[in-house]
This record gives sequence, structure tokens and C-alpha cells, in this order.
Amino acid sequence: MHNEKSIYYATSNSGKFSEIQRYCKNYAPDVEVKQFKYDLPELQNDDQIAIAVHKAETAWNLLKKPVLVDDSGLFIKRYKGLPGTMSKYAMHSLGLEGVMRLIDDQEPANFIVTLAFAHETGKIETFQGICKGHLIKIEEMPQKDHLPYSNFFVPEGHYLPYAQLRGTPAEKVFGPRHKALTNFFNWFLKENS
Repeated sequence: MHNEKSIYYATSNSGKFSEIQRYCKNYAPDVEVKQFKYDLPELQNDDQIAIAVHKAETAWNLLKKPVLVDDSGLFIKRYKGLPGTMSKYAMHSLGLEGVMRLIDDQEPANFIVTLAFAHETGKIETFQGICKGHLIKIEEMPQKDHLPYSNFFVPEGHYLPYAQLRGTPAEKVFGPRHKALTNFFNWFLKENS
């Protein structure tokens, strides 16, 4: 592996990219992260790791530079993990009102972020961040949000939805992307020391 402190993060989602920028500023200031704005094709699969690995392979083949991708999803226990890897499509298809019809207030759910890092041809590492919690009923989105589920997902041991924890010290404890990034950077900085 090259002794590089510069990586790409492949996402067209500005909400995800601003989370990683905030993370790097606080915890990995020596690493330069550039956005690779590209909508990567997603495998239709209920295995989140397989999806992330496929995205990482695709991004590596396009860029040929160290690249990090993620796949995130909301896994509702009652529905055996659905919408899970189809979370984005569920929100697009059903809208907030449709999703609200499917859940009870205090509905148990997990939010999982899987990162995959491609750093050489055929070399992909994966890292996960899991946040347990529950869903609450809301009538409307507080604002246009690139991460819509965070407006009604409440992490276990907290009382505010995740959207209101972003950028606060609580994000460090509860944020699934934050947890996955911590696992990634612990590995990456050791590899590149």
C-alpha cells in the first residue's frame, strides 16, 4: 500500500460527504479526502457488505486511486431487517407518509453503515458502524434532508433524532457513519504510518 494520506470518497450525496469532512477535521486532520461525485450502481442484494464491496470495485476501476464508499440502511426488526439495503428506494417510493404507515411510534430498528475501501486492484477492506435505536412518528421532514431517516431514527440511550445530534459531541457516541469511519481510520492510519 502506498504511503498516501489522500483518499477519495465516492458519493454524490452532499450530506454523507459533509459528515466525512467533519469527521476528518476532528479526528484525521492529516488525511485529505476528496469527493468523487459519482452515482455508483448498486447491486440488488440484501447483503450490505456485498453491495459496498461491489461499489468499491466499481469506484476503483473508474478512478484507480484509493477510494472509500459506503452503503447505509435502516433495518427494522419487525420486518426482518427491511428496508435495509433498499432504504433509499423505500423512501423514494413510499415517501415519508408511506414509511410512517408501516411503523409504530418507538419502533425498534438499527441503522447500519458499511464502508468499503479499495486501495489496490482486488484489495478491499470493509468496516461497519451499527447504531441501535427506535423510530418515532413525524408528520413532515423538518427540512430537505439528504439523509431522511435521520429525522425519525432515535439512537438507543438518547431522546433526540439523529439529525439533531449531527455536529454535536453525541454524534461521536451514536453516529453509525462516525463509528464506521473510526474503524476505518484506525486501520488506515496504522497502514500508512
